[in-house]
Amino acid sequence: MDRRYVREWLVLLLLLALLGGAVAYWLGRAHSANRERERNQLQNQARVVEENLERQLLGANNALTGVRYDLFYGDGDTNAANLQRRLQVLTDAMPGVRGMVVLNQDGLSVGANRKELLGKDFHARSYFAVPQAQPDYASLYVSPPFLSVLNTYVVALSKAFSNDRGQFSGVILTSLDPDYFDIVMRSVIYAPDMAVSLAHGDGKEFLVIPPDKSPREQDLNVTGSLFRQHVESGLASSDLIGLSQRYKDERMVAMRNIRPVELRMNKPLTVTVSRNLAAIDAPWRTDALASAGVFGLLCAGACIALGYVHNRRRALKQAHATAQQALEETMRRFEFGLKGADLGLWDWDIANDTLTINERQWQMLGYIPEATPLKSTFWHSLIHPEDAPAVQATFLAHAKGLAAGYKLEHRMLHKEGHWLWVLSHAMVTERDTAGRATRMLGTHLDITERMQFQSELQQANAQLAQLSITDGLTGVGNRRYFDQCLQSEWARSARQQQPLALLMIDIDHFKRYNDHYGHQGGDACLREVAQILSTCLCRPGELLMRYGGEEFAILLLDTDAVGASVVAQRCLDRIRTAALPHVASLVSDCVSFSIGVASTIPFQNTEPEDLVAQADAALYQAKHQGRARYVCAPQVLTETL
Repeated sequence: MDRRYVREWLVLLLLLALLGGAVAYWLGRAHSANRERERNQLQNQARVVEENLERQLLGANNALTGVRYDLFYGDGDTNAANLQRRLQVLTDAMPGVRGMVVLNQDGLSVGANRKELLGKDFHARSYFAVPQAQPDYASLYVSPPFLSVLNTYVVALSKAFSNDRGQFSGVILTSLDPDYFDIVMRSVIYAPDMAVSLAHGDGKEFLVIPPDKSPREQDLNVTGSLFRQHVESGLASSDLIGLSQRYKDERMVAMRNIRPVELRMNKPLTVTVSRNLAAIDAPWRTDALASAGVFGLLCAGACIALGYVHNRRRALKQAHATAQQALEETMRRFEFGLKGADLGLWDWDIANDTLTINERQWQMLGYIPEATPLKSTFWHSLIHPEDAPAVQATFLAHAKGLAAGYKLEHRMLHKEGHWLWVLSHAMVTERDTAGRATRMLGTHLDITERMQFQSELQQANAQLAQLSITDGLTGVGNRRYFDQCLQSEWARSARQQQPLALLMIDIDHFKRYNDHYGHQGGDACLREVAQILSTCLCRPGELLMRYGGEEFAILLLDTDAVGASVVAQRCLDRIRTAALPHVASLVSDCVSFSIGVASTIPFQNTEPEDLVAQADAALYQAKHQGRARYVCAPQVLTETL
């Protein structure tokens, strides 16, 4: 195999290996970032629950402390009915608290917010037994979750109190309502695979959201469990990944201890927020599979492309020898055909930058034939500067294989200084092993006479087009030109929301003028009126046209009614100054105008004919009011819209 081919394959494999390493590195970073983002989110949700529960614990502690003070250090009112009412008021005032009970030194209920709890013996309950065994009157005792006598699963908070001699006298306790904490914990769930739980510091679960069929009293504090790892870390918060004891799947877990320092809780409550690890990694896994697929397609495409290039290079190399042998025979036949077709031939050796042209090509350009090859710079200097970019673009498109052939009409400089038009046909006849064009063969056909004929024909057509929109008598635009301008300017004004104004001008009593001065005199009057009106136009956007008979129209672009009135008054002033005799007029001894003025901003559902109708109506009013004046139409079109 050619060493060049081997080097190219090695370079390709190295590039693909580097790209693969970059993709793997990027995916690893993305995986870490995804998990870190989820870890922070879980901790934030756990913190929300922690802060809410801390407020509830502080409130409950304050309530217990207040009751203890009122009962044993305040008024000492221990009447069961009064005490029940007081405890019920406190219970109702605190969300998340289910009940409050006062136990004496023997564990008997002497006060409660519910009558059915009075007289009950609770001495065996941990919330009484622990403070009784180790009384600390400043501590808040947190019991493990248990099933109460009211058949509800609760956690009790209790505080011990003493008598005047400092001896243990009982406890005051309150139970936390799981329904309230259910709402708080559900509020932090943002994914279907999430779970939130609240457990006692010893590991016994109190509440799990969403609930499942597992035992409610499940003990989390077992060897190897995530809860045990959190406890053994000694930290207030932990981020862990491992097998869930409850859900039997790999989960990412955020745990936080709820144990405000000021409460001196004997045991913390632990909130756990977790997500299924596979669900967390699912978006990243999708991206990773897509990236791997794209990388695989890229590798396959690159290998196929390089193999194609190698095969093509071999084919070109084999074809080059065959083409070279046939070239001389082809050139001989080609030259014979050129003589009969009166074509100039040029042969460009691109690799050596030399150009050879035949005798007819020399003659076409006005030069004496020479055998010395030309340089491409001289050849390019003969191309008209305006045509050079198109010539270059067409050549490059064909040389790069983007176009099957080279065909273009352009101008070349004759030796005598004039320009001649040529039709150029060419094609690449040789390429190197890389596929680059190395030789190009083309012909020139002199088409100067045809291009001159086309230019003259275009000029004639332009003159005919101008005549078709010009009034033959007055030399201004005719009715056809008026209709064209009105349609186009109406559309433009509608797009730009600019005003468009129209003046309809009628020569007063022109029929009497014709009857008195004759039709030739009437024609002369129309020509003079057209000249006078032309002098009234001061801006490029003011167009004068003969509408028909003795009626003229002036279209004013970007002009409102005020501006149109100025032009109308200018027309009246100019015709008055001209003082064209009109002895047959019933208005004045001189030619005068009646002018209808209308202006609007075109809107949807309006037509150009609406503007003409408004101007006509205003013209009628000008005549009705005595002629020799202008009348502005109200802004009906705009106001209606």
